[in-house]
Amino acid sequence: MLLQLPWRGLTGSYLSDAVTTTVFCFLGFVLAAQLLADLRRRCFPDVGIGWLLLFLAALGAGSPVFLISSSPTFYTVPISAAFFCSMLMLALATRSVTHASAAAAPWYVAGASLMGGLAVGARPVYALALAVVQLPCAWLLRSASAGEGPKLLRRLAWAAILPAGVVGALLALHNYARFGSPFEFGMRYAMTGADITAVAIMGAKYIPENCYIYFLRALDFTHYFPFYFNGTRPYGVALYLPLALLGFFLPAVQLLRPRLGGAAFLIGGSAILLIAVVNFSVLSLFHWSETRYMVDFAPALLIAGSSCGLALLALTSNASKPLSWTVRAGIGVLAGWTLLVGFFIGLSIKAPRPLYAAIEHGSNAVAHRIARVAGVSYGPLDAKITFPANPANAREPLLTTGGLNGTGDIVYVRYESPELIRVGFFHLGSGGPESRTFPVVPGRAYSLQIRLGSLLPPNQHPEWQGADERTIAHTRRLLSVVLDQHVLLQAPVDTYPSTPNRIAVGANALASDVSAPKFSGTITQIRRLPVEPTPPPAQRQTGAVRLRVYLPTVATIPPQPLLATGRNGAGDLISVEWLPGGNLRFGHDCWGSGQWLSDPVKTSSEGEHVIEVQMLPLQPGVANPKAPSENTGRLIIQFDGRRIADVVRPFNPAAPEEIFFGYNAIGASSAVPTFAGSVLEAEAIPPLDSDPAAAAKPD
Repeated sequence: MLLQLPWRGLTGSYLSDAVTTTVFCFLGFVLAAQLLADLRRRCFPDVGIGWLLLFLAALGAGSPVFLISSSPTFYTVPISAAFFCSMLMLALATRSVTHASAAAAPWYVAGASLMGGLAVGARPVYALALAVVQLPCAWLLRSASAGEGPKLLRRLAWAAILPAGVVGALLALHNYARFGSPFEFGMRYAMTGADITAVAIMGAKYIPENCYIYFLRALDFTHYFPFYFNGTRPYGVALYLPLALLGFFLPAVQLLRPRLGGAAFLIGGSAILLIAVVNFSVLSLFHWSETRYMVDFAPALLIAGSSCGLALLALTSNASKPLSWTVRAGIGVLAGWTLLVGFFIGLSIKAPRPLYAAIEHGSNAVAHRIARVAGVSYGPLDAKITFPANPANAREPLLTTGGLNGTGDIVYVRYESPELIRVGFFHLGSGGPESRTFPVVPGRAYSLQIRLGSLLPPNQHPEWQGADERTIAHTRRLLSVVLDQHVLLQAPVDTYPSTPNRIAVGANALASDVSAPKFSGTITQIRRLPVEPTPPPAQRQTGAVRLRVYLPTVATIPPQPLLATGRNGAGDLISVEWLPGGNLRFGHDCWGSGQWLSDPVKTSSEGEHVIEVQMLPLQPGVANPKAPSENTGRLIIQFDGRRIADVVRPFNPAAPEEIFFGYNAIGASSAVPTFAGSVLEAEAIPPLDSDPAAAAKPD
């Protein structure tokens, strides 16, 4: 409503997620900066401009708003929109008591109510923050004369309730029409790789863990640049955004000096702290936490902390020098540390690629020299393994890597019997592929080789000298488990960052529900093989591909990636999903357009199958940057010779090097990252139907 529809009306196109997120984040920051500048000008003019600039720098660089504007996705669009709406709500609510006349004040309140309602439409966690609109109403009624009171009360009531109420009613109708309930905002129907309809999404049991995660959780530090790992989980506000902690002292300053700052400080400060507190209270009930969720409360808390800082500086300006300098030093340290952490994290995310590569290369070269002295090595694992005659557990670990902030990867063996095994890979949070059965002789020594991305050095490490970024990325994705020159498992997989001291052979301390803690056989003669950069193959584009795949036996399983083309933000994904009753369902997810699902397909038991796909990105010369709506063509899917689909679909363009098998290279949320079976062979074939006039069903 605020950005996309006007832009669509003016240009006939839509803004990208990156542009939309950046615009909302920038405008929200401008409003926050204006609020702080106005607060200093009206209430604390004796506080130097340097302090205001320091607070603004800490808010701009240290706030999670900067992070989501640096790494935007479609997830961040509603979060950034709600942030902008809440800042505008706060600005209008404050101006209703500081700038507006008695006649105009209700209109400012109405504007604040409207923006609060729109914030809830973007992010339902803002529902309780609508109470902010009541603060200026209470102040205006308190300041009104006895004769004006009843009339003003009616006007303010309509102004505060009607705009937000209309937005809420429309939102409830939308929810009911789409999900069958006015209170369902679509969380249970999110397009994810797993079924979350039965998950307890909210509950008081999550509060203690979320309080720890959002306020006290520390980053994990590593040996190589950027020297920390966080993933997508929040980082502790108390540790890394300490300026925000001053916000909790704002009520104490207001109570001790009630006349300090007047209405702007009392209403503005209370309103911004209220937004932070009530939003965090709602977030603390959720079963999951993400860095981007911090935008719902951390910027508001930073503004409240900055407001408190301005007040404390003003209060102690005429105090004794020891007290004045102590307060200045304390506030300076809190703001400076917040700014420094934000700058450091921002450098690792947003620095221009040549600058980032230069810093990374120089830092890692020094770290590499230290590691060599310590005897640290990287590369694939080579060892001798003996399987037990009587396995102690059904699943036992061969190798675990990672462990940074709850992440990690596990290569395991699963025993069908002491003489029959499968080898599997588990990426914590999403799972992974598992091999076909393979016969072994208990007690016999086998040669074992494991190739995995988390065993390799970081980018810009001297061992990658001469390899380009695409080669390094492709090499990192390669997983292979070889037993006596027999390839048991080979697949492209994602891995979490790891360090040499976090690699364990034959042990698992990461996830007890994935495998047993210890391998009950023996693994000896462990050594590391040289790092061998492997460039990605450029796929031949003929219009169609034939995949020979191994499908495991499972009851149900989330959508799995079969074929991905393009890139994140402009790609396509063909997936397959296991349904109850031995059925499969194929899907096509076009980034920027939507998803299509086939009818259920009956399949036989575990084994090899042939899947053939014809789609526009597989045709040569279709790498032009057109929108999906302008790139339409036939999608044909055949399973073991049976035609499953023949529909007209939109597509994103793809270059030959942007074709991936068994791997969700575009990061689509409609499937897990890695195919749970195995893509045994992929070959380019002629189009499945060379007659362009043949009938195809429109989607």
